[in-house]
Amino acid sequence: MKFATYLMTYDQGKWIMRNLENAYPHVDHIYIMHSELPWGYKPEARKTYTNNFDINIIKESPYMDKITIIEGDWLGDTEQRTDCLQRARRDGFDFLMIHDADEFYFYEDFEKIRNFVENNTNYDVFDMHLYAFWKSFKNILINHDGAYISGCNPTIANLNTVDHYDYIRDTYTQNRITIPDVICYHGSYVLTDEELYKKVNMTSHSNDYDGEKWYKEVWLPWTLESRNLHPIWPWAWNRAEIFTGELPEVIKDFDLVNKL
Repeated sequence: MKFATYLMTYDQGKWIMRNLENAYPHVDHIYIMHSELPWGYKPEARKTYTNNFDINIIKESPYMDKITIIEGDWLGDTEQRTDCLQRARRDGFDFLMIHDADEFYFYEDFEKIRNFVENNTNYDVFDMHLYAFWKSFKNILINHDGAYISGCNPTIANLNTVDHYDYIRDTYTQNRITIPDVICYHGSYVLTDEELYKKVNMTSHSNDYDGEKWYKEVWLPWTLESRNLHPIWPWAWNRAEIFTGELPEVIKDFDLVNKL
């Protein structure tokens, strides 16, 4: 079985090399989706922002022997991801794992993922539970039911049966399974104020809520006593609390290095 991952580079410079270090020993190939402009959900953002990541950092890295860089300009998240999926199909890969730049796993869990997938090849999509962190890997988001689990993301596509994404990273199929006993550690909201402000203006959810209002009323004044944090469904993230567990090897020193 040939197993690949992919990540997208736009404004992900602080994560990318850690992400590649995380995946490289465990996969057959890594696709890098690189664009100079943000998606077009907020057209004005394409006039204001450009990618702050230098793709030459990857080209000069020790990981390059397993990497294909795909450069382009995509107006939407779904379209960009589908381009990668279809390229991986043409290249003869069997499974493609979404490994967004801010997603991390323990090394032993990466091997569990591969083993589980390769022993369950009759499924179209493999979902993954995640922990979501807030402002720092020191703070974990608490779900509406009081648990750490903040969602279950569609993560791996069987390229023998799946030829596109229907919406962002999901394929609408009932023939799916959740990989047990593995957690994705997600840094999507481990951001500075400046990074977060850009995020609310250019992602696939930018038109689903009032980003300016949420940024000023929820993000900036946040304390451990704050409640209802989710930008679209406030109740979904009841609060954030101090995280006392272990972090994957490649991010265990992240807050020290970045002084978050």
